[in-house]
Amino acid sequence: MYHANDLLEAAKCIICLETYTEFTHAPILTACGHAFCRECVEKATVNHVFQCFECRKITLCDTGLKVNINMLQCLQAMNLLAPEDPVAYAAALERSVIVADKNQKLVDNITMALTEYVFQNEKVDQNIAVEDDEDGDIYLVEYHSDGTPYYTMVR
Repeated sequence: MYHANDLLEAAKCIICLETYTEFTHAPILTACGHAFCRECVEKATVNHVFQCFECRKITLCDTGLKVNINMLQCLQAMNLLAPEDPVAYAAALERSVIVADKNQKLVDNITMALTEYVFQNEKVDQNIAVEDDEDGDIYLVEYHSDGTPYYTMVR
């Protein structure tokens, strides 16, 4: 049987002991099912990989952190969420916008480079694709009739 203290403890991240909030300390869904706040998971994530603090199972975060919506809704229904700290919320929101901006900038650069190349070289009807290497360089890949690729560094 659960007591009120158990519920209050369940409303906190076991790492930083902060009470969950809707955003900055939102409970994050991990592959193993354990929950930790967004801030702790962000701090412990390296190269889009988070290792659970409790069981050490790996969660891939390459598409972003996923909030445990069911847990968040339960905490909301029981009125156990802490209010957001406006300064922390603004900083976290800015970090998420910066990541989105970087991804959008890459897409924009690739699109612009591909469009420039295609129209400058009148290669509208050829089989062309764009690839991005680990260093952020953008390459245009033209596939010759025999299927071999020809790489041109665009940026």
